[in-house]
Amino acid sequence: MLVKDALKRDNNNLDLIRIFCAISVIFAHSYYLANSDGAQEPVQSVFTFTYTGSIAVKIFFFISGMLVTNSLLTTRNIPHFISSRFFRIFPAFIFVLLFATFIVGPLLTTHSMTSYLKDTLTYSYLFKSSYLDMQFFLPGVFEENIYKSSVNGSLWTIPYEVASYVVLLACYMITQSRGRIIPSIICLSIIALPVLGWNKLIFINNDNADVFLMAPCFALGALYAINKDKIYISLHAPIGFAILYNFVSEPTLKHMLFYFCACTFFVYLSTTKIIKSIRIKHDVSYGVYLWGFLIQQITFRLLPDINLYLNQVLCIALSLIAGLISFIAIEKPAMDIGKKISNKFRY
Repeated sequence: MLVKDALKRDNNNLDLIRIFCAISVIFAHSYYLANSDGAQEPVQSVFTFTYTGSIAVKIFFFISGMLVTNSLLTTRNIPHFISSRFFRIFPAFIFVLLFATFIVGPLLTTHSMTSYLKDTLTYSYLFKSSYLDMQFFLPGVFEENIYKSSVNGSLWTIPYEVASYVVLLACYMITQSRGRIIPSIICLSIIALPVLGWNKLIFINNDNADVFLMAPCFALGALYAINKDKIYISLHAPIGFAILYNFVSEPTLKHMLFYFCACTFFVYLSTTKIIKSIRIKHDVSYGVYLWGFLIQQITFRLLPDINLYLNQVLCIALSLIAGLISFIAIEKPAMDIGKKISNKFRY
């Protein structure tokens, strides 16, 4: 099946894949946020350079690169792109920051209420994070947890997701009338630069391979969308990447091939009959991702003695509920507002 056909809504179930990825992040984080009694995260026990959560994030970026690029190329409407991306990302993101700052913080801080509300770190967490200068600490919150250093650690990826959209839009504005060759070359360059040791030249400027390899995954998704009438969704791509992974020794390239294998496999999986038959009414994946880490920290704070597996089940269930509420009460209304605004700027 060509990518252009796979992208038709009835031909894929990417919503289910994204929900699975969001749950996978919670599952993986539980080994570090709860009482694991020495149990090792399953994927990390086999592939020491990664773990389930990291793979899930790469798949998120790949799917996002493919879907968002396809949307931009289909609508060719810059105001629509900006509006839809803003209202998809920020309302739910800002709400979870507000909830952590003014509900979770005052209830669970070890400081007095007055001290907490007067502390500049409280407002630094809210306002700086809102502007994507991510802060992870609230005064006295989760200080007795296993993982003391973060209220909602999963939010670190949001600035990189937004950066991906900004770079995509900039590249589109530069190359929109120049066919697919130049955009494809840009995507291939983003994929190649980290392998050449020039990862600081890409838009995710970080020395940690686990971080900067998100950019090639997004670029691969964009490449699929740009060439959607040329590239096929099948098992050939993941098998090919898996074969190359086993023959390559250079670490960055090897790890990239591993992630590409996972990304292309799960996109293929989304097009299979059995996965397509499991229809999801609401895409709660973003809400589950936003709330998962925070819920895990709260759960450990309130129920520190429950075992790992009960912790996983409880946190996943609560995160799915939070994700559903987030989608119905915040995300869907915000997206509807975004559509109304963008419709006024069609040209």
